[in-house]
Amino acid sequence: MLIVVALALQHVPEALACGVAFGATSQGTSTSWSEAVALSVAIGLQDIPEGAAASLVLLRMGYTPQSAFFWGQMTGVVQPFAGVLGAAAVVVVNPILPYALSFASAAMLYVIVRDMVPDCMGDGGGNTNAVTIMVGFVVMLVVSTLLEAI
Repeated sequence: MLIVVALALQHVPEALACGVAFGATSQGTSTSWSEAVALSVAIGLQDIPEGAAASLVLLRMGYTPQSAFFWGQMTGVVQPFAGVLGAAAVVVVNPILPYALSFASAAMLYVIVRDMVPDCMGDGGGNTNAVTIMVGFVVMLVVSTLLEAI
């Protein structure tokens, strides 16, 4: 059951990103409806194997196929709520939009860097890798901003 809770918690920043994107479309920003839909579809497509993986693990643990499928689907139950929360926050408090988008993207980037990059690279230095990549990202962002100002 821990895998179900862990995946459900991991889906919160993804859903917040989708909600914030849709909320941004109603606030006159440069974010378009099609971009928000594309983001949601992309996140939804990458969530399919996550739910399937959770179901397969539960199946191997002795759950019935129906129960394993049900709990695999439950990993995504938080997404509609977090998405609505993200959209409502942007609609209600328009001045936080840049911060909300930054938080949502940083949360997703951190999850990828913290959990996926070390697994792909075959080393367990999750925090070191995550901090190094995030610092590099910030440096790149600052340099890019400074170059645009020139």
